Amino acid sequence: MDEAYFGGKESNKHTSARLVEAVVGKVPYVGMIERDGRFKGVVLNNSTAESIQSELTSTKDRDATLCTDEHRSYQNNPF
Repeated sequence: MDEAYFGGKESNKHTSARLVEAVVGKVPYVGMIERDGRFKGVVLNNSTAESIQSELTSTKDRDATLCTDEHRSYQNNPF
């Protein structure tokens, strides 16, 4: 499981249209793949820990092992 942000590079925008934060104005997305190759991708409303955890708990089997990076949104989960 991992998250990503989709949207254009700030350096490609006109100076007046650039945003300060790198993830502001981008769409948060989370992807999950099983070892057998099944994939699920979800566009999120926001990238808060609560929305990522909600998607994680609604999708995963409680006996599964979560493999991901050390992003704070994945800490303190039941997997």
